[in-house]
Amino acid sequence: MEAISIKQENIYRVNQLHMNVATRSAYFHNQAIPLTGLEFNLLKVIMMNAGCIVTREDIANAVFQKSLKRCDKSINSHILNIRKKIANASGDECIKTVRGKGYIVFGN
Repeated sequence: MEAISIKQENIYRVNQLHMNVATRSAYFHNQAIPLTGLEFNLLKVIMMNAGCIVTREDIANAVFQKSLKRCDKSINSHILNIRKKIANASGDECIKTVRGKGYIVFGN
């Protein structure tokens, strides 16, 4: 399904996934998603680039301000945690892994 992205000042929306940067809150299908600060920043990078594949290297540079080591799988773990929290809030998923490329956000 194609993502419909709307960006307002401090607010990102991709279909039913909403993020307010000013209040550091995120919602999926109007259910709050309890994200850590790092998870919020990571999701923000993906949402800012809705409809585009975001590489692990892009995420590392934006969130950690450093390059990834080849064997570093920390971003994968954080993405998994975000997916679980979104699924707990709504039962749905909205972050897709593009094998060998990165991640893309989509909506329902």
